[in-house]
Amino acid sequence: MESELTPSIHGSELSDGLARSVVTDIEHARGSGYSLLFSRTDRNMALATHWGMAGLTAVISILWFDAAHALDVSRIPVLSMVTLTVQIVVAVAVSVLATRAVRIESTYQDTDLWDNLTSMTQTAAVIVATVVLGGSHSPLWFVVVVGMTYIAMLAVGWRGYLAGACIASGVAVSAAANDQWVGSEISVTIAAMFGLPFAYFLCRHLAHQLYVTTEENVWEREVLRARVVELSGLLERAAAGDLSVAGGLSSVVAGDRFGD
Repeated sequence: MESELTPSIHGSELSDGLARSVVTDIEHARGSGYSLLFSRTDRNMALATHWGMAGLTAVISILWFDAAHALDVSRIPVLSMVTLTVQIVVAVAVSVLATRAVRIESTYQDTDLWDNLTSMTQTAAVIVATVVLGGSHSPLWFVVVVGMTYIAMLAVGWRGYLAGACIASGVAVSAAANDQWVGSEISVTIAAMFGLPFAYFLCRHLAHQLYVTTEENVWEREVLRARVVELSGLLERAAAGDLSVAGGLSSVVAGDRFGD
């Protein structure tokens, strides 16, 4: 008798373990937006962010080094030119990937890797450029704000914390390279070092809550659609004279009534 019961017990434990695993995965993904489709609006926002950051960096660099005078681009340091080149390459890559994602109807889970990687690379390039363009006092930090706001809508879990830490570290290193940890300049350095990550995590929190609400609405709509399909099938069978579906109809109606 004991040997006959063992398989069923093991099967029950396996089923329970699988159920817990599924629930854990759902809770982990909840608030990440992974179940949402990468839409044309997302594509346009990605393109505007990356090309906008590259364009702003170019304009600020030209004005800062007065390179507009006689179109003398040699005034712009090599490091600025390298970082700007990286930004343009990233923007081109995003243009290709985002357009393809819309065409094949990718979800956020499908675009997660390249979207995070390109946005972090784009923002990191701007942070590096501040080393030769004013340090913690650089106007390029306004461009970083654009990038970190976009990242806040993407980076979940450990990547979100890594992005915040990189922003704070970038300010510290850029300030050190420009001797801005002394005298009156330290006030701006500290404000940027702590203010930017704080704003970033605030945006990340708001984005998380937005994803939670949106995904809950999507899931509720899918549940409602499934119940409509089920009820339609039962009604069709009942109309054909199959009275055995009465119990099924009752359970569906009761579930809708009591929110089961």
